[in-house]
Amino acid sequence: MDPSRLIRRAECEWELPQTGAMRVPGVIYADEPLIRAMDEKVSERLQRLAMTPTRMRRLRVNLASDLEMRWLLEALNREGRKLGTQVERRADGVMLLRWS
Repeated sequence: MDPSRLIRRAECEWELPQTGAMRVPGVIYADEPLIRAMDEKVSERLQRLAMTPTRMRRLRVNLASDLEMRWLLEALNREGRKLGTQVERRADGVMLLRWS
C-alpha cells in the first residue's frame, strides 16, 4: 500500500481518510515497512473491532462494571443481529465484534 494515501498520526499509527460510504476514518497500526508490504485491498475491509467498555465518572474514565458490560453486550448483540454481527466478551473485559 502506498503510505501517501494515509495520514501518519504516530510512529506506528496511520489514518485512512474517510471516503465513499465510510462513516468514520479508519486506523491502521503498523510500521512503515509493513504498510508498504500491504495489499491495497487491506483498506477496503475492516477485519476486527475490539472495544474496551468504559464510563465517565467525576471527570475520570473507568472501566465499566460487570453489570454495565453485560448490558452493553446484550444490547450490541440484540441490535447487531439485523446486521449479521455478534459481540463476544473476553476474560480481560475486551469485547470483540465479529460479522459474517
